[in-house]
Amino acid sequence: MNCFWTRKPLGYLLFAVLLLLFAEANAEASLKEAQDAYNKGNFSLAVKEFRLLAVKGDAAAQFGLGQIYHKGEGAPQDLRIAMLWYRKAAEQGNAMAQYSIGTMYCDGQGTRQKNCEVGALWFHKAAVQGNVPAQARLARMYSKGDGVVRDLKEAADWYRKAVEHGNATEQFNLGQLFAKGTDVPKDYKEAALWYRKAAEQGSVEAQRNLAQMYSNGQGVPKDLKMAESLYVKLAEKGSAAEQYTLGTMYAKGNGVPQDDKAALSWYRKAADQGYLPAQMSLASLYANSQGATGDGKEAANWYRKAAEQGNLSAQLKLGKMYSEGRGVAKDYAEALSWYRKAADRGDASAQAALGVMYANGQGVQQDYREAANWYRKAAEQGNPTAQNNLGVKYFNGQGVQQDYKEAAMWYRKAAEQGNASAQSNLGLMYSNGQGVPYDLVQAHKWLNLASGAGEQNAMEGKREIEASMTQKQIENAQSLAREWMAQSGVLTKPPVTAINGAD
Repeated sequence: MNCFWTRKPLGYLLFAVLLLLFAEANAEASLKEAQDAYNKGNFSLAVKEFRLLAVKGDAAAQFGLGQIYHKGEGAPQDLRIAMLWYRKAAEQGNAMAQYSIGTMYCDGQGTRQKNCEVGALWFHKAAVQGNVPAQARLARMYSKGDGVVRDLKEAADWYRKAVEHGNATEQFNLGQLFAKGTDVPKDYKEAALWYRKAAEQGSVEAQRNLAQMYSNGQGVPKDLKMAESLYVKLAEKGSAAEQYTLGTMYAKGNGVPQDDKAALSWYRKAADQGYLPAQMSLASLYANSQGATGDGKEAANWYRKAAEQGNLSAQLKLGKMYSEGRGVAKDYAEALSWYRKAADRGDASAQAALGVMYANGQGVQQDYREAANWYRKAAEQGNPTAQNNLGVKYFNGQGVQQDYKEAAMWYRKAAEQGNASAQSNLGLMYSNGQGVPYDLVQAHKWLNLASGAGEQNAMEGKREIEASMTQKQIENAQSLAREWMAQSGVLTKPPVTAINGAD
């Protein structure tokens, strides 16, 4: 008897355990069926399956049902009911439900009013369970002071948690935040850490930024060899930006031995891809280097490629090469064409050059009025060559009505910028009392400054007026010249145009 009764309860217990396991397995199967139905867009079946489990207390099903009512998929959208089911799941610890409740509070959905302070509490519940969206949202809230007291340190901590095991894009973005110091305290060391994590996952942008940090010694010890190795990896993958960077490193000997041939090689790789900065650097290297790397023809070729991409500097340089016959056959019409392209876009140097061509009839019929027009455009932008040349036109009455005062005004503007021709012209006007009061001391001052830059007419003019000056006047003029140099900080530049004559 005793043996019989001890076996019977054990049999019932085993049967109960089997029933429980069967029920759990069946519940898991039903939940998977509900989730599969939802993912496939069979919302009516999903609603049915989720509801059967939800009313029995299954948190995952309660969350699923909340999503259906939240989005209005398979049932009419009802934010109040969505919140109800989210809350049932959240109270059982479902992190996604907790995150969803936080979102609804912050967005003012299914609640009486928007309340990010309550939202932050729910985000925190989800975040401490490792919910990445909640961690990221909480980080943003701390960075902005939205629903919580602004705390960049707390924001940084949650950002770290959110991307610790994240993808390369998220890690790179966190590196950017630390590098810029916008939503978290600026910290180059921390930025380098996250760039490295992203770089190890293959992020090109992270590798590039990490290389720059090694180049500048930001967040890591300055290590140009490490920077070079990172740049080489990117360059060998075909990155034009890094090919150009390596070219510049070799051209300047920055972290590597100075080597024009290596610079040319890297520049060309980038330039062949149409990378404008590389085309300009390649052209400049060909134009300015001596020996094996110097090649005016190649310089013109690459300036042309850059000019055809609309680069103003390249258009100007190409115009100058055609006007001087460097690297190409001299061709004023071609020079005029390239100068005009840059001048029409407002480049003052090109406008000044175009004025010279109209003044001298180079590549176009001589036209002093058009020359003065282009000089004025450049002069009003502060170009000293154009200011001096416009002064010449007013002095001679070419293309404009002769006006010594206007000539003196433009000469002065250029002279104050150190233009030797303008200084000489202004000095001569003082010596003759043209457009300005007759004043040998002022005349000597400006002629003296121009003479120091090698202006021949100024040297002759200074010798001539010294014969009519006292020693005291000469000493006074020399003192004024020294004062001008000290106060202006401008070095007088050698003359590039004739004195009160042709441009």
